[in-house]
Amino acid sequence: MTDLLQEYVSYSPTDAQVAWMQGTLDIPADIFFSGATLCGVGKVAFDGGTFVPDTQRGAPSIIAPCGFRGPNRLGWQTVDDMVAFRPSSPNDWACRSRLCPILGEESVEVARWNRIPLLLHSNPLDWLRAGGQGAVILNWHRSPRLWLSDVSVIICDTVALGRRLSDALRQASLATPEIRISREVHRAVA
Repeated sequence: MTDLLQEYVSYSPTDAQVAWMQGTLDIPADIFFSGATLCGVGKVAFDGGTFVPDTQRGAPSIIAPCGFRGPNRLGWQTVDDMVAFRPSSPNDWACRSRLCPILGEESVEVARWNRIPLLLHSNPLDWLRAGGQGAVILNWHRSPRLWLSDVSVIICDTVALGRRLSDALRQASLATPEIRISREVHRAVA
C-alpha cells in the first residue's frame, strides 16, 4: 500500500460524518458504499496549494482521492494525490502533493476511449454530488490540453467554467474539443 493510499484510508468517515455529508452537503450514499469510497474527512491545514494533516489546529475538511479504482471499482488501485476542501468553501481546495492535475482521471479515460462526452465540474463538491462521475481540473497552471487530449466533447457545469476552459485550450494553440454547457445551467440562467 502506498503512503498516500494509507493516508487516504486514515480519513475514512464515521457513520455520523457520512450522515452529515449526505444530509448537509447532498452527497449521495452510493459514493460511500460502492466499493471505493470517494471521500473522507480529516483535519488538515492548507499551505499554499497543498495541505498537510493537522489534527491539532487543522480545520475539518472533505478529502477525495485522485487515482484509479481497483477492478470492478472495488477499493483503490492507486492514489496518486488527494484534494481537500472545506465544506463552506468548495471552490477553494488544496492538493496533498500537487502531482495530479485532475480529479476523476477514470472518467477522462472512459470519455477518451469510448468517444463519449466528459462532464467537467467546477469544484470537488460538485464532483462528489455527481457520484464521482466526470472530472475537475485541479491545477490550471498546467495546460488542460495535456490531459484532455482526444476527448471529443466536454460538457461544463457552469458558463464560467466553459469560458475558462475555452480560454485555456485556445492558449495551448492545439485543436480543441467541442465545449458545451450543461442543460441544467441553461435552465437556471433562462
